[in-house]
Amino acid sequence: PSLPLAVLSPKYVAAGGAEGRTQEGESVSLTAEELEENFSDYDIRRLESYADSIADHHLVVDLVPALARLFFLDRLPVALSFTQAAVLLGMGLQHRTIDALEVELKLEGRQLLANFNKTIVRFVKHFRQIREAAVARDLPAQRKVASAPLGDSLDEVLTAGGMEAKRAANSVREQKAQGEYEVPKDAAWESVLSKHAAAGSTPKGTISLPKRKAPVKEDKEEKEEKDDRGKGGSGKKQRKSEGGGGGKHTPGGGGGK
Repeated sequence: PSLPLAVLSPKYVAAGGAEGRTQEGESVSLTAEELEENFSDYDIRRLESYADSIADHHLVVDLVPALARLFFLDRLPVALSFTQAAVLLGMGLQHRTIDALEVELKLEGRQLLANFNKTIVRFVKHFRQIREAAVARDLPAQRKVASAPLGDSLDEVLTAGGMEAKRAANSVREQKAQGEYEVPKDAAWESVLSKHAAAGSTPKGTISLPKRKAPVKEDKEEKEEKDDRGKGGSGKKQRKSEGGGGGKHTPGGGGGK
């Protein structure tokens, strides 16, 4: 394929290999819509599998003619070397096999397949860029959020929050203590204050107040008796009557002699 390659003279082929050559007025690359018209999602996945060395080159041979046509029409701005372009032209446009290209290009089959694989890798990378650019255009525009630095550092904010929590806990503790030791205002306390007020003096030192009696808990039986008396009967009498008769019991079942 040396003569056809010289005649076609593709833009993106150079003897240096990877970089290719650039010219002014380059052709427009494929769009995402044109890519979908030429290759299905399954085709793209097959190319990716071969590029990742997961599948053999026979899996993508049917796609090589379309790739070669787009490349030599300058619709795929991908840099290729002369050897890579010659393999692509021989397999895609002349439908040559690897064995036939070995004889014509005087290269081993491993070298030809290695160059073919590098070509597919670059095509797959370019296809991915086209699809990503199409998705990026459909995304909403990014909003710029103005971020202002914090007035205080994180340590200062945490310290201030800890001090505030400590003050709140101390306040609750003081209120609880005041309620616990507060002197109740009852008759005994008022009597002491009134005596000192009548004498025109102020209470000093320790003031003794009569000790309060704790409320006595009622016994369970007393409580039941009170409840029964409130109902009009005696609890004990009721329990006796339930035990069976209040009179004497004579053996023999008779009432008297």
